[in-house]
Amino acid sequence: MTLVEENEVYQTCFHSNLFLGGFKSYADITHRYDDLARKHGIAVVRARAERIDRDKKEVVLSTGQRLPYDRLVVAPGIDLKYDLRPAGRRRPRRRCPMAGSPAGTARSSGRSSTPSPMAGSSSWSRRPIAGDMPKSAFSANSQAKVAAMTIRGELTGARTFPARYVNTCWSLVETDDAIKVGGRYEAKDGKIAATETFVSQPDEAADLRKANQAENIGWYEAISADMFG
Repeated sequence: MTLVEENEVYQTCFHSNLFLGGFKSYADITHRYDDLARKHGIAVVRARAERIDRDKKEVVLSTGQRLPYDRLVVAPGIDLKYDLRPAGRRRPRRRCPMAGSPAGTARSSGRSSTPSPMAGSSSWSRRPIAGDMPKSAFSANSQAKVAAMTIRGELTGARTFPARYVNTCWSLVETDDAIKVGGRYEAKDGKIAATETFVSQPDEAADLRKANQAENIGWYEAISADMFG
C-alpha cells in the first residue's frame, strides 16, 4: 500500500476551532505520517499526484515518477473558489474565536481521509454532500471505511456488506458544554440517504453536555489513530 502526500505534517481542520478558542495547542492538532510506515508498512511518498494514466493504471507524480496501482483511492480534498463570487460581494473576515471550522479531507491526491472521501467539530450548519450526508471528518472516515471494505473484498474475495454510514459533529459552546448533530445513512437510488438523525436540544442537562464534550475528545483521539497509526 502506498500513500502519496506532498506535506510532511497534517493539521486537522476538525478541532481547529478548539485551537482557536484556546482549548487545544497547535501541536495537539498537528500529526505526522511516520507511524503509517513504521507500524503498518505503508510506503509514504512525499510528492503531489499530478495526473492519473487510467490506460496504464499509473499515477504520475510531481517528481516524474509513475506509480502503478491495482486499486486507486483519490481524496483530493477541498478548496474555495473565490473567483466564482461576483466582484465586490466577498464578505469581510471577522474574528470569532469559537467559530466552528468545517473540516475536509487531506489535500493529497492519494490519501483517503477521513476523509475525507474527513469535521468532527464543525460549524453548526449542515453542508450536504452525496445526498443527505454532511461533509465532515466523521462522514469521510465512515465513507473511507466502506471504500476500504469494498477494495478488500475485490482483492481478496473477503465478504462485503451493504454500505452503511454514520456521522456526528460536535460544537463546543463553552467549557464542558458541547452540542452535537448527526445521523445514520444508507445508499439509496444512487445517493446517500438519511435513515435516522439527531440534534442537541436547548434544554439539555449540564451533565449531558459535558458527556458530549468527552465524546468529542474521545472521537478525535480515535480518528487520529485511524488516520496516522
